[in-house]
This record gives sequence, structure tokens and C-alpha cells, in this order.
Amino acid sequence: MVVRERSSEAGADVSIGVAHLDDLDQAHTWDTTAITDAELAAARRFLERRYEVDPASRLRLAADLRDRLQPKVSGANGVRSAEQFVEILVAVKARRG
Repeated sequence: MVVRERSSEAGADVSIGVAHLDDLDQAHTWDTTAITDAELAAARRFLERRYEVDPASRLRLAADLRDRLQPKVSGANGVRSAEQFVEILVAVKARRG
């Protein structure tokens, strides 16, 4: 499944690949209210640019985002990778508006 989201930047699209629908379904129970607009924007920017950075930097950036944001998301347990957590977080926030 791919969720397409309009970012706030002049109509740019962010593609968010979600490998497991069960993970996205379970994420709808996440309490994401503690995530600020600035944090969400940082997560979106990472997803927009992740293919432009080398793999080691990409893994490190995803881990940094997950480590900062996951403690603020109640119920966000069991996500397979840091990048997948960021993808799902952005998708959930996009669906909630």
C-alpha cells in the first residue's frame, strides 16, 4: 500500500510505502497528540529526501527520528524498523488531518 500525501510545500507529494497493512491498522490506536507540527514536518522532510542520502545516513536519520518521536506516541510498539515507524506515523497523522 502506498499513501500519497500532499506536503505543505507547493504541491509536493510524499509517497509512504507501508509494507504491512496490519501495522498501519494497528497504528490507528496510536495516540499521536504529543507530536508537534515541527516534528511532523521533520518526519515528512526525511521521507521526501530519504532516497537522496547514502544508506548509512538514511538509517541513522531514521533511527534518530524514531528515538525522539516514538516515546511521544502511546501504543507505538512492535514496529519493525525505524524508517517504517516514521512512515506509519506520517500516514496516521495524514489520515487524521
